[in-house]
Amino acid sequence: MVLKLEQGRNDLDEYMEVNTPLEELLIEGRFLESDFHDSEGCKKEHMHWYKKILKTYNPEKDAVLLSKKGSRRLIENLNEPDREYSKQELYEEALRMWWKVREADYSLF
Repeated sequence: MVLKLEQGRNDLDEYMEVNTPLEELLIEGRFLESDFHDSEGCKKEHMHWYKKILKTYNPEKDAVLLSKKGSRRLIENLNEPDREYSKQELYEEALRMWWKVREADYSLF
């Protein structure tokens, strides 16, 4: 079953804190979105970073495969695998980058 999300940005860390089944939340094709500014970001304009879920969360492996960090300008990164994240690693990353989960039909353009 796929978890239906509200339109817009949904806090990943909050879903994880209430023990949402990650295999229903972190499904292949969904995006994580962050507007966290770092040394890679553009200082002159508002920038959104994205990661694409390349493989649905697997509770047996405790892992989800995410893409490299990309943007609308770095769209090719979103189809390139970064690595598998465990639940704990993903939670720490969610807190650091303020990752939000987008609804399943979200389109970058």
